[in-house]
Amino acid sequence: MKRPHQSANDGAPIRRCSGSSRGYTLIELLLVLALASALLGGVIGLMTIARKSDGAAEENLFRRQEIRRFAGDLRRDVRAAGEIDLDADELVLADASSDAVTRYQIESGATVVRRVSEGDSKRSAIDHYDIGSAATMEFQLIDGNAAVRCTVSDGDGHGESIQILAFQRPTS
Repeated sequence: MKRPHQSANDGAPIRRCSGSSRGYTLIELLLVLALASALLGGVIGLMTIARKSDGAAEENLFRRQEIRRFAGDLRRDVRAAGEIDLDADELVLADASSDAVTRYQIESGATVVRRVSEGDSKRSAIDHYDIGSAATMEFQLIDGNAAVRCTVSDGDGHGESIQILAFQRPTS
């Protein structure tokens, strides 16, 4: 006989929905999206910082190379100079062994133009040294006009200034 409240499958177990097959709720999906967005934002922020740092390091390296190149040329030219003169922001070096004149002129802060002209010739060699847009540069004659001091300073004042000393060849 059948009981009134029993179903036709009396012997079979009743299946119920388990937690894994019910799906995700909207709150759970929003939470995962928020966490993924925060992680992605952090990664992008770190990449931006790394790119800026790399650019600043590259600019600093280029600036140091320009200062090194400028210092080498200035020392060589002053050593060979027979006469040194300084007019405002222009250093004039007359070569002792020839009639060549080398002029170092500071333009727009710390861009230096080097012009070498020989005698009456209209030809001249021109070289540029780009020390940096924020830097300042200054020439000074020292040791009775037998030496030149060039001071390169950062425009922001955070770094120490660089001093380049160049001496004439001693005469015997």
